[in-house]
Amino acid sequence: QDPISESENLRQIMSPTLSAFLENLSPPDPLVFGFWKVPNEKCEDICYGAIASGYRRLDCACDYGNEVEVGRGIARALKDGLCTRSELFVTSKLWNTYHSPEHV
Repeated sequence: QDPISESENLRQIMSPTLSAFLENLSPPDPLVFGFWKVPNEKCEDICYGAIASGYRRLDCACDYGNEVEVGRGIARALKDGLCTRSELFVTSKLWNTYHSPEHV
């Protein structure tokens, strides 16, 4: 079967709640701004600028070392009314050695 038919078959057997959740999970704009290698001292402004430029999907990770600065850029953009929190899709990744509750 082709992937589209497979997807439709899966939706037919899923609960309506799960199906609605998955449909709303996908952001309308696939463009992603990644923060790997963005220097900490510039990261807040770069994050703010990315949101001001229309990015709504932000790729972060603990390993990038700049999550605090990304958070500040997001907070500033929200405060200035550039978008709402519900319009942002923030992805973060957690290194396998940090899965215990005190690290999450």
